[in-house]
Amino acid sequence: RAGWKQDELRFRAMVVLPRPLLELAERMYEEQVGDKMRVVVCNMNRRKELVDAFRRDSEPVVILAKYEDMTMLSLAQIQASPDEERKNPDPIELLVMESAQIVRAGGYRADGVADLSFGASRRLYIASRRLSGKAPGALLGPGQDPLYPVEEREHKFGQEVFRLTHEKANVEGLKVPLQMVSMQSANATTVALELAALHKETGLRSIQVVPVSKLARKVAEALDLLLRKLTNGACTVTWGGGSEAADLDAILIVSQNPDYAKVAEEFPRLSRIKPGKKYGYILAIAQARKQIVSAWRALAIEDGAVEDAIQTGALEWGKKDHRLKWEEIPKTMRQLVWEGSQRDKVELAVARGIEDLGDPWDVWFGRLEEWIEHNHRESIRIITKQPQKQDRYCGHAIGEWIIIQRRAWTTGQLSPEKVQRLLAMGIVEDKHAEDFARGLVELRRFVREKKTNEVPFTYYNPDNGYQLGSFVVAQKKKQLRGKLSKEHYKALQEAFLSFRQTVSAVFFKHPEDPEAAELTRSIEALLRSTRYALQAERRRQFRKLVLTHHPDISKDPNADATMRFLGSVKAWYLDGS
Repeated sequence: RAGWKQDELRFRAMVVLPRPLLELAERMYEEQVGDKMRVVVCNMNRRKELVDAFRRDSEPVVILAKYEDMTMLSLAQIQASPDEERKNPDPIELLVMESAQIVRAGGYRADGVADLSFGASRRLYIASRRLSGKAPGALLGPGQDPLYPVEEREHKFGQEVFRLTHEKANVEGLKVPLQMVSMQSANATTVALELAALHKETGLRSIQVVPVSKLARKVAEALDLLLRKLTNGACTVTWGGGSEAADLDAILIVSQNPDYAKVAEEFPRLSRIKPGKKYGYILAIAQARKQIVSAWRALAIEDGAVEDAIQTGALEWGKKDHRLKWEEIPKTMRQLVWEGSQRDKVELAVARGIEDLGDPWDVWFGRLEEWIEHNHRESIRIITKQPQKQDRYCGHAIGEWIIIQRRAWTTGQLSPEKVQRLLAMGIVEDKHAEDFARGLVELRRFVREKKTNEVPFTYYNPDNGYQLGSFVVAQKKKQLRGKLSKEHYKALQEAFLSFRQTVSAVFFKHPEDPEAAELTRSIEALLRSTRYALQAERRRQFRKLVLTHHPDISKDPNADATMRFLGSVKAWYLDGS
């Protein structure tokens, strides 16, 4: 209500939020603004009050509602308008959508996004991740599931004004991270025993059965009775049909086909901090495939890093050509599963997440990477010329897959991201780009083996005689003359080719304090030794350094100086600039 005056147009705001937060929000708004504005909660039994709140001549009001109420709110807005204006109802002054990442799940949750469904002069989206681009939770293949919405343009949700990542929120102690727990049992008695053991190991005390339903109520009542006896009343189970607690230690998925968005709606309470709480736990039956997939999908709509983890898992699956064993599961995925879980249950949960949510394209791309790595000469012959359908790798028709990708590329059916990844591996759209593809693959091999991107102009590959030095000189000349295409430039960057005279000539300023300087010089040495690793690996390495030396975590008196040094080298290390 900044700038609002009594003699101006009455101020009407509406806040839409997940159902579990409605009761808590009502208490908070009554405490904070109850003496200045009327607080109205959307309720079927109070429809007249709701319609009055929408009228222009009403007192200043804030309306609190659930996403499920959007249709009712739209009707109330129409009813509050004069008859002659009902085709274009009077818009309210402000619409706020909390946990707005849920609107990308589509359906009724997205009804408030456009004026066509609900009129608002201004909209504010509070989300845990970016809303434009691919739909959160739809994961990695656009069009992979027809039920998911398409990509959205940047202007759809307006300008981004502030971002607080999950990682930063965890570091600063604003929330606790979430982890999945695969339950072994499926009947009430043995599940209660598992929950009692989990209570003893992790200290969890409050568990809610989701999503809210008659089944959830029956399960919760049975488990609560058993669990209270096993823990002497220290651990309880609820079903969400009554008064909502401000925070939870765990949620238990019980539906046979749970709505992942309803699971994600519980995350704000699940990740809320309290003394002694280290994690929020998502409990799902290991043998119930749809429960496990729903848990993964809910995590994905909440945090984009989970999608990245599933993508990495799909790539590894393709490279190994089998379900990932414990030691083969990417660290980013293992961190999302409770460390006390049985390894075979973790392997099963990861496999189901990748099988159902991972993009099969990434599995094939993993096979391509592994094939090129171990069959360099043969793969170069095939990818730089026209592959044949009979070209195979570990029983998979890799040649036919390359042909399909080229066809999709030519017809514009391949996303720019995938085009770039294929180009970086030496796959080209047509045979006219054979020379560039061959040189790119040779350059990647050179950088990986020599750990430098300074290619002498006389260098040639002793194994096959390829003149890599001449290729690099030719690309530099094209760039200087403005004839190097953007796609080729990005592919060369990905291959870690710097167009500067010398990379080793880059020097950094170190702290004046001798101890701090000794530490930053050791960090510089580490960064220089890994600068030509894959970008994902460099990001993990840099994130690890930041978390190790952050002043909020490290007790080292030189932590501030170290963080300033990391800030000064970030662009050089991550972006190659």
